[in-house]
Amino acid sequence: MKIAMFSMTPLFENQSMGGAQKQLKKVALHLAQQGHEVTILCTRRSDAMQPFRWHENLLVKPIFRFKQPFPEPYATPTYNIAAAIQDMGDELAQSDVFYNHDGGLIFPYIYQDIPAVISLRSIIFSETLQSGYLFQGDALILPSEHTANVWQHTAGRFFPDWGKRVHVIHNGLDFAQYQPTKPQRILDIIPVDPAKHRVVLYPHRPEAPKGILQTIAVADLLVNQYGMDDVRVLVPKWIDTGHSADVRQFYTDLEADIAQRGLAQNFIFHDWISDDLMPEFLSLGDVTLALGSYVETFGNVPYESLACGTPVIAANVGPYRDMLPPSLLVNYGDVESAAECAAQILQDRQGVPPEISAWLHENFQQADMVAAYAEVILNAKKLPPLHYKHQAITPPYQLAPWCGVTEHGVYHDFRAEYNHAPNFFHLEAASSEEIERWLEEGYLVPVQKKDSMSTVYLSLGSNEDAANNIVLGYRMLWQIGAIAAMSSVYESAAANGKDAAPYLNAVVALQTSHELDVLKGLLRRFEEILGRSRDHTSVPIDYDILFSSDRTVEYLHAGKTYSLPHADILNRAYVALPLAEIAPDWVHPIIGQTAQRIAEDLGDDGLTLRGDVRL
Repeated sequence: MKIAMFSMTPLFENQSMGGAQKQLKKVALHLAQQGHEVTILCTRRSDAMQPFRWHENLLVKPIFRFKQPFPEPYATPTYNIAAAIQDMGDELAQSDVFYNHDGGLIFPYIYQDIPAVISLRSIIFSETLQSGYLFQGDALILPSEHTANVWQHTAGRFFPDWGKRVHVIHNGLDFAQYQPTKPQRILDIIPVDPAKHRVVLYPHRPEAPKGILQTIAVADLLVNQYGMDDVRVLVPKWIDTGHSADVRQFYTDLEADIAQRGLAQNFIFHDWISDDLMPEFLSLGDVTLALGSYVETFGNVPYESLACGTPVIAANVGPYRDMLPPSLLVNYGDVESAAECAAQILQDRQGVPPEISAWLHENFQQADMVAAYAEVILNAKKLPPLHYKHQAITPPYQLAPWCGVTEHGVYHDFRAEYNHAPNFFHLEAASSEEIERWLEEGYLVPVQKKDSMSTVYLSLGSNEDAANNIVLGYRMLWQIGAIAAMSSVYESAAANGKDAAPYLNAVVALQTSHELDVLKGLLRRFEEILGRSRDHTSVPIDYDILFSSDRTVEYLHAGKTYSLPHADILNRAYVALPLAEIAPDWVHPIIGQTAQRIAEDLGDDGLTLRGDVRL
């Protein structure tokens, strides 16, 4: 099969401008190694003008004259855009399928006569946004559930069949390459001594949203509060430094800030690292920082660092919020917590815990990724155009997928700020003006797939910092659906021993389109985020799915079968009483009694209404 590919970003033989280009190379090489003829057309620039091959079946042709360096590649004379359309069309005329990597080619008519697979690798850059909103491809590959949810609740809400064309494929790593590697050649480039220095890595582009300012603040605390004078922070000079006066000025400003803090000896600015040296570079560090607010679509750095044996501290933003182990995350802007974690890592130097390494290898194999891409690309069929349908914005509402609940408030990925509005999680108490403002500012979105929604009743319990955690646990539910009802909060004695702290309990009715097994996984994730350990009697938050209909149901999650209605409805007053408060007329499908009658039979002995705690 002849496969034509497009890359807005320039490509190089031995180095990559970013993670998206690494993934493109992996996918293209896999297809070429299978015997397919692959041609990638990309943007040219002064240091990338000549065609080259990554494989005998894989030709890279730097041909387009889009503006360089980034951003705004379409800020170029109109004849350059026409030439790009012509050149791409000429290539497509002799190809069997089109793969548009990162969606930079925004004109859907170019691929209207050929099966087309689009992969959107950004939710920031304007050309990718335009490509998403103009999408008429036959398949859409997105690298994370976070990115898929963002697109579904924005461009996707105008196209009823949008979701049917979406494939979520996580980025994958070649663990034969990305593994703990003894630093050798890298030490000829970077003047650091691992035996004498505690090495902190900042392997990102020179953009404030990537977290460089937070990294400087953490280094300041490590040196001046924790007394670690031997810290060395490695900061790469981006590949575009010689092409952009703005980038050069950015580095000048950084160096001035660092010098003013008295940290000049603690920072080392070095050349951009080639792909083949990245395992050595990442293995050189004692800890890698990814503390920015930048909204990644996947974010390769933490995964590559962990694979090379170097622990990671990442901001709790974007897809990191949903995918990385919670133990690696700190809230955005909390440099004190980041410094505390970094100091502990730099003191102990114990590397990556075995359970995290096992999780990484189980879930992010490059072979799985490229096979999934090949499956979509090679089997793409021409489909009818997507039909636009205007829909009014109506309740119910939920938190936007680019928002996350934290103890500091609701964090907004795109605004990089926290919202502390008191009525945010009680829309019945909010004014219409408040709700309209939250919709306009992107904190709330209408629940999608209203026709497939069901109401699921959940019990919540906490006996560790219970007054705070049960509220946080309730608020997190707004990330996965709309709240139809919530009970009062009740206190009960712990059932697992005299010495255990008492519990706070409540029941919530959640409107959601998630299947029960998916919902169970999301609830487990929330438990992990709040620190749940199943080996301890202390429980920050515990969720149980009580029922989702008026009949018995079984579902499978993580190899275990669960039966609904939950047995605790008949056995635990701390479940039955709050359930009867919000669904008194629900009838248990096995015993034929209402929730109200069940609660009355169990009684309320040992339960105390906690009017001082409001969900």
